Parts: sequence; structure tokens; C-alpha cells
Amino acid sequence: MKIFASFKNNIILYLFLVLVFLAACGNNVIKEENSTKKIIKEYYITCDTNDFSSLYTNYQENKYIPIKITLNGESRTARMRVRGDTSRKESKKSLKIKLDSLLFNNVPKTLNFNAEYSDNTYVRQYLSSKLMQLSGQICYESEHVKIFINGKFHGLFLQVENMDTDFLKRNNLSKKGNLYKATRDGACLSIFDEFDSKWEKKTNKKSDHNDLTQLIDDINNVPDSGYQDFIRKTFEYDELVNLLALNMILSNSSTYYHNYYLYHDLYTTGKWKVLPWDMDKTLSYYNWMPYTYHRTSSEWESNNPLVERAILCKPIFYDIKKRIDALYQTHLNNTYVTPLIDSLTNILSKIIPLDSSDKIGAAEEWKNNISLEKNYFNNHYQLLQQQFTNQPLSFKVFRFHQIQTDVVTFKWQKSEHPANKKITYVLSYGSDFLLLDSTKTTYITNITDTFYRLNKLLPEGTYYWKITAFDGTYYTDGFNTKNLMEIKRGTRLPETISKNMVLHKANSPYIIKQNTTIKAGVNITIESGVEFHIKQGANIDCYGNMICNGTAKNTIKFMPDNTANYWGYLFFHESTKIAHLKNVIIKEGTINCTGENLTIDSCSVLIDKKPMGVLSDRLVVLYTNKGIVTIKNSHFKSNNFGEGMVLFFSDLITENCFFENMPDAIEYIQVNKGVIRNNLVMGSGDDAIDLNACSNILIENNILLYSKDKGISIGTEQYGASINNIQIKNNLIVGNGMAIGIKDSSVAYISNNTLFKNRYGIHAYKKREDYKIGGTAFIKNTIFEKNEETHFYTDEWSSIKIDHSISNNKLFDGKDNIQGDPKFVDASGYNFHLLANSPCIGKGDDKSNIGAFSSNTTTISLSKIHIKGNLKKNDGDWIEIINNYNISVDLSLYKIVVINADKKKEFVFPIGTKLERLSKLYIANNFYSFIKNYGTTTTVVGALPKLTTNKTIIQLLNQNGYVLDSYGYTTIPQKNESITFVSNGLNDKINKSWKIINE
Repeated sequence: MKIFASFKNNIILYLFLVLVFLAACGNNVIKEENSTKKIIKEYYITCDTNDFSSLYTNYQENKYIPIKITLNGESRTARMRVRGDTSRKESKKSLKIKLDSLLFNNVPKTLNFNAEYSDNTYVRQYLSSKLMQLSGQICYESEHVKIFINGKFHGLFLQVENMDTDFLKRNNLSKKGNLYKATRDGACLSIFDEFDSKWEKKTNKKSDHNDLTQLIDDINNVPDSGYQDFIRKTFEYDELVNLLALNMILSNSSTYYHNYYLYHDLYTTGKWKVLPWDMDKTLSYYNWMPYTYHRTSSEWESNNPLVERAILCKPIFYDIKKRIDALYQTHLNNTYVTPLIDSLTNILSKIIPLDSSDKIGAAEEWKNNISLEKNYFNNHYQLLQQQFTNQPLSFKVFRFHQIQTDVVTFKWQKSEHPANKKITYVLSYGSDFLLLDSTKTTYITNITDTFYRLNKLLPEGTYYWKITAFDGTYYTDGFNTKNLMEIKRGTRLPETISKNMVLHKANSPYIIKQNTTIKAGVNITIESGVEFHIKQGANIDCYGNMICNGTAKNTIKFMPDNTANYWGYLFFHESTKIAHLKNVIIKEGTINCTGENLTIDSCSVLIDKKPMGVLSDRLVVLYTNKGIVTIKNSHFKSNNFGEGMVLFFSDLITENCFFENMPDAIEYIQVNKGVIRNNLVMGSGDDAIDLNACSNILIENNILLYSKDKGISIGTEQYGASINNIQIKNNLIVGNGMAIGIKDSSVAYISNNTLFKNRYGIHAYKKREDYKIGGTAFIKNTIFEKNEETHFYTDEWSSIKIDHSISNNKLFDGKDNIQGDPKFVDASGYNFHLLANSPCIGKGDDKSNIGAFSSNTTTISLSKIHIKGNLKKNDGDWIEIINNYNISVDLSLYKIVVINADKKKEFVFPIGTKLERLSKLYIANNFYSFIKNYGTTTTVVGALPKLTTNKTIIQLLNQNGYVLDSYGYTTIPQKNESITFVSNGLNDKINKSWKIINE
């Protein structure tokens, strides 16, 4: 490990420095006043006395005053203000100085002088920063300095390195990376973090903070089982373990909720680093308050999930404890640190009595304070070991993710005890945020299980709660200690609805405690934002009509109530004339429809806990029989049990949908007219698409990935063969057990598909004994690439005809087939479009291309280009790109290249940037101006090079430098106020056209 391996060299350097310190300082420091001047820098500041007085009077303002600053006889002009957060109100104030254009040699432009008013030793931050560096942790530089103002000694200060681009350069970190400061209390990486009020971006200030937003989301939502892998992938793992261990050893408790930095390497590793900051409250500072290694926040703020979950993750926690042992055994112990403390004592002892602005009384008081730190390391290591081995370990508390409408049940994981002592739990809940006011808080003790159900309904309102493990001596709070629950009675729906109703958000949630029936002829209209909380096993039978008018921001939700894990079904019966679901989320329930018209648009159906059954007892996520059914722009996710969509007889369209973990995700049975277009199916436990006894079905432009059985199955079951007009075209089929199977008298016409790395390619065969013939396939213009076992197979009852197709390792019989590399743009990135030199171009029938995609189309493309923005809007320049693909595209290290007047400027997409399926993304010159004018409904990234009205070419390149799309414009007259180039939206380089819109 890089950090740990380099420690030996660090400790040798450390010992050398200690010896130099002792030799140089020794007893002569006290004896020779001049010797301190060689070690302690002296800054002389002159300024207007009125300016200085106003600085102290208005200390909360970041207002600079002009000064002259002198170091070693050289003077410079500069600006000075008070710095700090809560420390500003203290009588001795910290200062920030920014030098003007002319700098001192080997002195940074920005100087931070910390008063260290709360540190009665003056050494805690200095020691901690040096020990951090010694231990392999990137950390700021610090040194003690003497400050003189207008000829008078102003005090002893600690000069602390500014965390800026110079700091990044010194530590070999790219200034192109994002550096974030946890500025305010509450910057905890929790679900409650608000960027604008808690965080500050120190680099790339015109750019976005999408990476931090995504990091916070991932830290809070990655499953426990994958947390260590996530940390290894996302952070510099050894460095993070090292820092967490150091913070525990140094008692750096005043961090994790503020006082730290995050650095994101955007273009090399894509990984994050946590960097320490403001460590004046370390070592023995918190002796008045018992130290707890797993406490990651103040009582007023949320816990830090990055650290809490690292402690909960046994492999990571093991590595942290192991690192603590290594640090203690080598140098973070009294034996090694005492000489450094002694040397500091000698250096500072002559200066401390001169500083009357601190809160240290006599010099002897200071010496007693600093002597206490000599025993800190051994004592604290023993304290940590005692907590690791003799106290209840941290554990997870399960938060509520919905309004509580019934009796509340609290749940948590078991706390383990290293010494196998009996553990009981304390439940604290109430309206007091800190859960300390006994008049507003209820305490339930001696709980032995990992759940607790209240015996009464709570009054409506907002409550806070936490769980604490207790072994008879020690208490350990579960993660998270800041948990909210909202209690609301809602509106109970009647068992039978016999008149028209409009359900309003103001009366939500609506409670369904029993089977509920909507009578025939009744119209139910549901407003956006409405929630239905449904008892386990309860169903909704609709014989009337239902219109759900959700929006993307305010969806309509059908979900289990807080006492249930799942509910039954929503059933639209034959008398239903119209069932229209728009922007609806259905959790842990299923849909049935035998009515006339069902539309599911921009919805989500999510199954996780609901038992979907196996074999003959399988449930179906969506069942329809007859009628007109349109399913579009929706997301279906199941638990890979039961079945997906089973759709009978209907006139069907399924398009632009995403299916995850759904066996037989899209199954049409006895359908005489249907379309399955532009869908993404991933991880089906059976087939992705399954046809039985169907005719006149078009299956086109789908992406079918990693199904356990077939990507597409054309068959019969007990219903009959699929014979007439089954068209399978322009599909990408990757990593399935079998790409396409045609069986039992079924016939399929297969053209322009790309089959890649499936176990089997296309098989035609007889499966059922009650059929005399097997499957028949007519294949043309198809790519067979790297399928593992076979590209195609027929048994004695079946036939396959292949023309105008390509295989990587075999020349097929048939007309104009070829063998070779199809030359995809980037198969590893799921870009199966063809390079310009692909042998597939023009080699299909009628000189068309072979495969699902051509060289004239692309995964993503330029859509709009905005230059010369409106002066009133001040919206800056921006470019819109769109994803033409029904799968997300990883934009890591893709580029926007702007070429004009023989000059080239580039915008490089940071590692981890994604463009979601069928969506768009904006690259703005100024992120904040764009957001102000257009909002955040879509993904926006910043730092686009400024565009001009001169002749320009704009290119969109992938990470390998391949030009995916480009557009050029000639010089534009200056009279136009605002100009936007808009494409016609065609994903076709030949037929794509642009127009100009002026404002």
C-alpha cells in the first residue's frame, strides 16, 4: 500500500528533523533571544488605525482593508480581513492577508494567521498537521509566527497554508480537479446537505457541483453489501483508511460535519480524497467530554454517512483498527512525540508571556497545559482499544422513507458486543430535536429485540428518534442519530366508491385499509402529488375510469402503508373505458387490466419485497387481456421472481421503456398486432422478449442485455405458433444465454441486428412433441460477433437462411456473407455504431449497412448550440447534446472541441459523467447563470469554452478521439442579440440539418 509503504521513509525524516530541532534549539533557545528570530517568522503590518478598528468592530464582514506587510526587511502591499467562522467573536481574531501582485520569495499569496485562541497550548494544530504529514496524509503546512501591527507586538499566531491551487500543486494534485470545502456546520455528506448553504467550491468556480451531489447520493444509497467495493472504486482507499485512523488517534472530533475538504480528481483516476482542515480542537482539547470513536457530528447535525458506514463495514473497520495499531507502534506514541513537544516548548516559551491577547494566564499555566499532551498518545490509544473491545459496536438504524399513517414500528440492526455482553436498547422519540427535554421526549428502555412497535397512534406532527445500545455500562448510538418521522392521519377512502371524485394533494395521503371497489361509470381523477397508502393484501378493483395526472416533479404514488411490505393489485375490469396513468409510481403492487384502453406513460412499477412466486404460482407485474394498451417511457423493476408483463390479445405498443430484473420482461400472447420498440431490458431471469401465438409483431431498436435465457424468444407454449409477419430488426443483443430462439413451427424475419458475446447466437429448433416442425428464420444484414458457443444452430426439424451477414470467425453459407471484424466505434462502451472503415458499410442487401447501427448514426449528438446570449438573461453560451440511445452513455473523458481561427479549445467531460437514456445534457459556459435562467430539470455541466460569432467548428469526440458529431457555422453579424442553432433532431449525419433562431 502506497501510504503505508512510504511510512518508513517518513519516520526516518521525522527523527532527523527532531534531532535538528533539538540541536538547533536545545537550551540555547531560552538563552539566545535572537535564535527564535531565525526560527519564528516575524511579520510587521502597518495600516490606518481607523481601518484596523473598523475591522475588529465589523468582524463578521469579509471586508478587506489596505495594509503594508514586511518580512525580513522586504515590504509588500496587501489586503487584510478577519477570518474564521465561530472564532470571529473571540477577542483575539484570526487574520487573512492577500498580497498584491508582488510576492515574497517562498511565501504564498494568501496568508492565514490563526489566533489559536481556543488552544491553551498553542501546539495542537501544529502537532496534528505535522503528524498527519509524517503519517502519509496530504495536509496543509503550518508554522508559528509573530505578528506586529503598527509597531506593536500583536501576538503569537499559527500561519496555516491556504487550501488553493498552490496547495494542490505542492501536493501533485491537478488544479483541474474539484476542491470543495465543508464550510458550514452540517456539511456532513448526509441526505440533508444543501450545497449552497453548507459547501464552498474552491476551484472551477464557474463549473457545476454534480460530482459532489452524486457522491452524496451514492454514499447514502449504495447497498451495505457493496459499500467496501464502492469505497475502493470511489476513494483512494488506503488514504481514506489512513485519515480515519489518524482522526481517531488525534481525537479530531471537530470534523466530518465541517472543517474538511474534498478533492476530486476529474481526469486521471476519477477518485476522491478527504483532506483535513482546522485541527485546533484535537488531542486533549475535548478532555472535558468523553471521546467516542464513532461519533461523527455535533448534537445539532446529522451523522456523516461516509464515516459511519465505514465503521459499520467490517472489512473497512478492520483496516482502520489495523492502521491505528501501526501508527501507534511506530510514532504516534509518547516516546516519539515528547521530544517534539519539548522542542516546541523551548521555542515558544519566550513568546507566550508577551502575548496578552490570548486566554492563558501565567507562563506556568501554559507549561502545565502543554505537558499534558506528552501523555496523550499512550492514554488515548488505550482508550480506543477499550472502546473497540469492551463497548457495544455501532449499528444501523432503519430510517422511515414515507409518511407514517398507522401505528409506528421502529427497526434497527443488532449491535454486536466484542466481549459478548448482553445488550439492550433504548428508544428515544419526541418533538425535541436533541431528545433531551423529557417533557417532549419518550424513552423506552430494556428493549431486547431489534424492533419496537408502539401501542398507540401518535398525534400528527414531526418527530425525531434514535436507538441506543446499552450493555449495562456503556451506551452506543445507532447510525443515524438524526431520524425524522412525519405522522399524518390522511384521508381514508371508502370501501366502495360510487360517485365521481377528484383526489387532491391537500388531502393526501389517501388510506386504503381494505379491498376498495370503484363502481362502473364512476370517474376518478387524481391530482399530481397524491399518495395512496395501502394495507398489506388490500386491492383496488376499478370498474369505472381512472385518470392519474402526475407530473415529473410531483408524481402520484401507490405504496404499502407503514405497517406493510407490499399490497395486492390495481385491477381495471372490463367495464373500464379508460385508465390513464401518467407519472405514477407503483411500489410493491401489480397492475391488471381487461378494460378497453390502458395507457401507462412515464411511470415506474417497482417490486422488491412483494413475493412474486415461482413455477406455477408466479405472479405477473402487469397483466392485460384485450383492449388497446400503450406502455411508453416507463421503468419496470422487479426482484427476478414471478413474471414481467404478460399481455394477451390486446392491440399493443411497448416503447421507450426500461425493464430490470424481470423474467419474461415483455411477453405478448395471442396478439395479432403489436410493436416492441426502443426498449432496454437488463438482467432478466428468463427471456427479455417472449412471443407466443402472435402475428404482425414488429420488434425493433431494442437493447437486450444479459438475460439468463433468451434475448428474444419466438414460440408457442400451449397457445400456438408465431407464424405471420414476425419482424425482428435493428436490435442490439448482448450477453444473453441465447440471442434469438425460434421454435415449434414459428417463423421470424431477422434483419439488421447486432449479436455480441451471447453464449449462443440464433437457434431454430423443435421443443414440443406436439409440433411436427421446428423454427424457421430468415436472416439478413446481421452481425454475429464473439458469441461464445455458436453463432447459429438448427436441428433436423428447423431451418435458417443467412444472407448479407458477417461473422468474426466463420464464413456462413448463403448470399454475400463475409467474415471479419465489423469495426465498432467502442464496443466496451456499448457504442456498436460502425467506424467509417467498417466492412459492414454498404454490404447489406440493396447496398444497405450490416448491423443494428450504421456509420451515419451515433449514440449521442449535438442538438442545440447557443451563442451570444441575451443581455437581459445573461445566460452565457451553452451546448445541448442528446442521447439517441436507450441506454445511458458514459461520457468520461469525452470532449467538446471548439475550433476557430486556427485556435482549438476543449471541454473534457469529467470521469463519471453520464448521459442517461433518451435524455439530454447541457454544457454551459457559466453553470450558475444557466441554472438561474433555465433551472435544473436536466443535467447541466459547466466550464464550456466561450463561443464566438466568428467562423467556428464544434466537434463532439469520444474518449478515443473519434468524432461522433460536428457542426460548423460562418461568421455571424453582431447585430443579432441572441443566437441559437437548432438541429432537426434526426440521428443521421447525412440528413441532419440546422436552423438559426434569433432572439
